[in-house]
This record gives sequence, structure tokens and C-alpha cells, in this order.
Amino acid sequence: MASPHSTMLLEIIILRGETESLKTWQTACQKDYAPHRLCFAIPNDAEDLPASLAEKKPREIVAYICKGYQSSAPITSFDELVASL
Repeated sequence: MASPHSTMLLEIIILRGETESLKTWQTACQKDYAPHRLCFAIPNDAEDLPASLAEKKPREIVAYICKGYQSSAPITSFDELVASL
């Protein structure tokens, strides 16, 4: 029998954008208790990133929500991000 914890997928949220906007979006992602959720806010001026992150430098803020091996389409609206959580 599988452990109930083994069926819970880790949710990883990657935020990219300007530092000021990132704070608001990251706060929304961490507002509720969600032990299966990790949120990484990466400012556009971050250096030494893996190529897959370095090339995703948006003009506006963007969020990617990843569960298991699947990632969402880029989320560029704060309201859409909140609805996705």
C-alpha cells in the first residue's frame, strides 16, 4: 500500500521579473500553509543561472507552476496566479 505522502506531488513555483513585483507575487504564493509547495523568486538581474532560467528573462513578471514533470504555461497575471494556487 502506498503511503499517503507518496501521492502528494511537490509543487514548485518559479517567479521571474523585477525585484519589487517579485515580493508581492512571492508573498501570495507563501500566504497559505502548503508544505508541498516551494517558491523561488528570481530577479531579472540574477547571475550564474542555468541556461534554461537565464534565457527566460521577462519584461514583466512571469510565474511557472510545476507539478511532477509538468509545468504550466507562463502566468503573467497576478489574478491568474492567485487562482492557480
